[in-house]
Amino acid sequence: SAKTFDCQMDAFQEITGARTGVFPVTYEPVDCDVADGQGPIATVLDGMNPWHAKVIFSNLPRSVVAASLLVGDQRFAMRDIGGATWSASPAGAKGAAAFELRLDGGAMIPIDGCFASWPVQTGASCTGAAAGSASAPASSPTA
Repeated sequence: SAKTFDCQMDAFQEITGARTGVFPVTYEPVDCDVADGQGPIATVLDGMNPWHAKVIFSNLPRSVVAASLLVGDQRFAMRDIGGATWSASPAGAKGAAAFELRLDGGAMIPIDGCFASWPVQTGASCTGAAAGSASAPASSPTA
């Protein structure tokens, strides 16, 4: 790939040998490391509000490019609000909650049966099934 990006100064100097300037750099994206035997994690950053949700997703091989919050039989599109943080406006919905993620590269990742009821406390998290695993997701009221 040949996209333009900024680089932390020490890394920039290590790569280019300079402290300023624009340099052609090519790179190949690689999958991120994920914890063995553990699936994707959804952690609620702003909880107990049925009208607003802020969530961060982790332990994924690629970045999230689209996300949905599913509450009961309703689907709410999430939007990227910076970094790896996503928000949704679930319109007061209550009920069992799950997430559906689309990763860079197109892979669809469900985090089914995430929470038995929505909304949940700030810091609550759940883990989806690990790749190749049929185990049920685990949820925790704390981060």
